[in-house]
Amino acid sequence: MKQYIYQSILRRTLFLVMTCLVLVGSIISIAGIVNANHEVEEIFDARLSQQARTLRTLVTGSIINDLNLSQRKNFLDVIENSLNNKTDSSTEPHEYEHKVYFEIKVNGENWIGSSHALISDLSNSKQGFSYVESHDKSWRTYHLISKIDGRDISVLVAEREDIRNEMVEYIVLQTVIPQVISLPILAFLLMLAIKRGLSPIAALANEISNRNPKKLEPVQISPLPDELEPIQNKLNDLLFNIDDMMAREQRFISDAAHELRTPLAVLKIHAQNAIQIDDLADKEKALNELEQGVDRSARIVAQLLTLARLEQGKPVKDEKVAETIHLARHSRQCLAELIPLANKKSIEITLDVEESDNWTLTISEGIFDILMQNLISNAIKHSHQCGSIDVILTQTDTHYSVKVQDHGVGVQGTGGAASIKHRLIERFYRDGSQAGAGLGLSIVHNIIEKLNGDLLFTDTFGGGLTVELVLPIK
Repeated sequence: MKQYIYQSILRRTLFLVMTCLVLVGSIISIAGIVNANHEVEEIFDARLSQQARTLRTLVTGSIINDLNLSQRKNFLDVIENSLNNKTDSSTEPHEYEHKVYFEIKVNGENWIGSSHALISDLSNSKQGFSYVESHDKSWRTYHLISKIDGRDISVLVAEREDIRNEMVEYIVLQTVIPQVISLPILAFLLMLAIKRGLSPIAALANEISNRNPKKLEPVQISPLPDELEPIQNKLNDLLFNIDDMMAREQRFISDAAHELRTPLAVLKIHAQNAIQIDDLADKEKALNELEQGVDRSARIVAQLLTLARLEQGKPVKDEKVAETIHLARHSRQCLAELIPLANKKSIEITLDVEESDNWTLTISEGIFDILMQNLISNAIKHSHQCGSIDVILTQTDTHYSVKVQDHGVGVQGTGGAASIKHRLIERFYRDGSQAGAGLGLSIVHNIIEKLNGDLLFTDTFGGGLTVELVLPIK
């Protein structure tokens, strides 16, 4: 039952509202019953007190006192006949007449009383208000004792407790029954009201369900309640992120297909040449070119995958992000690993660094390797045969600087390298006949952004390009 209720916002809201109404209504009803019982008691007690004082006045009034003994007896007979309903035979006695009682005593003798038998238990009740049990019935009594003109006047009035209970029960029924009857009607009206109030949610659900999976435009519901505005905003943010992710995937697929088409075609040619050539020397040369082509294709694939992971906000490798390295020492290791690549073009790589300085940097080794390998390999590609590359490390109080200077062809066109920085960091941008896949500097730029650093481009004096990494120390 609980699961059925909480599976629907409408049923859950209706259940909670009705529960609150029943609880509050019950508390109000109980308070009303207690208050009604108190007021009924007060009213009935006031009536008893008024009746007793009226009877006492009747007994001690001047009219009775002025009558002689014979006249007084006749007067009392008239009152008794009236109380016994003997004066008007056409009027039926009230059903409550046997539930009320009075008696008057003068000097200890019964002077007049109710027509039904005297109840001694009531006669012995204490002065004032009290409850008396008699013949399995509870009576509320008011006993008024006075001494007037030398006579002891005792006036007792009483009524059965069930008279009061019937009145309270009547009030309670008149209060509770309408509430009970109105609950189903109220629940139905509340259900309609809540359903109408939740209609914007249904509209939002219909808008989403009717959407084509390829339709990722923002959802706009009008009028939009304040409660649904955060949901719509978050949903639109999600749609925007999905659209951006799909665009990146499409861009990656199309660009990768475009970039791999030529290397694969070249690999096919090298493979065909190796199969068709009979001369061992030429066959070995073709196989070497095939191997180099495979290596180049592998680097392109690795760069594509790295760039894709960076654009998705994922780490480049599984290494720890917070890792401390010695910048100068690690730079020297990276350069040593790239020496064979530089030797193919007889390029000399030099490292200019003040070894005595503190070069502690918090960065992943794998991330720094990617930075250095891309910069050095890019410099090698654009350097002349038998050229040189200078790597210069400097530092200030706030950051480290890693400059990679090549003395190759530099940036073509006017304005210098700094003016076309936005072009150099574009994916697949090529400049010059020795350009590679055009991914290296884009990868470097993405990494530097994540490190809160900067990537600067300047023209090397005498020709060439200088790329500078600015890495914050903290």
